[in-house]
Amino acid sequence: LFIMFTTCFIIALKLYNYNFLRYNSLSETTLNLFFERRTLLIMQNNKDITSVIALGGLGEVGKNMYVVSHQDEIIIIDAGVMFPEAGLLGVDYVIQDITYLKQNEDKIKALVITHGHEDHIGGITFLLQNVNIPVIYASKIACDLIVKKFEDKNMEYKNLKEFDADTVLKFKYMTVSFVGTTHSIPGSYAVVIKTPNG
Repeated sequence: LFIMFTTCFIIALKLYNYNFLRYNSLSETTLNLFFERRTLLIMQNNKDITSVIALGGLGEVGKNMYVVSHQDEIIIIDAGVMFPEAGLLGVDYVIQDITYLKQNEDKIKALVITHGHEDHIGGITFLLQNVNIPVIYASKIACDLIVKKFEDKNMEYKNLKEFDADTVLKFKYMTVSFVGTTHSIPGSYAVVIKTPNG
């Protein structure tokens, strides 16, 4: 009952463009965190749900990172950075909040990189400093750019693997395949993930 009431309350707030926030001391960030935690609680209680979570890159340019999870399996797509706006003096990069990944580190099976732009690979070194990623899959050009990042940061990572349009990655619940795309950098791919739910 509480979850149903909370969901209705949150939807009402979103429908009215957060007018409620102007008259109360809640911030939009606080409300979003509450909504995200409630959503994660619901997902954790239903083990047959396939979840797609945007940790960055949704409604913004940069910080691209998506998480696809089903039961005890997580596939991460991209790990980019966002370059700071003028108001963030002294900040070099803006990265994702990876708390969800830290809390579910044992479920992570792979990081899949769609292409080699900074907003898709720039956060890999930061991610690896905080979360264990068993394997990273990337195209040839993206692999070369990632290796250069590791060299620049004096990091060692042994499990970087190349894929191409014919590669199919099979995990316990999910299968990942690739479709070549046209983009401003060679070696760009769309990721196709098949799960028990579609």
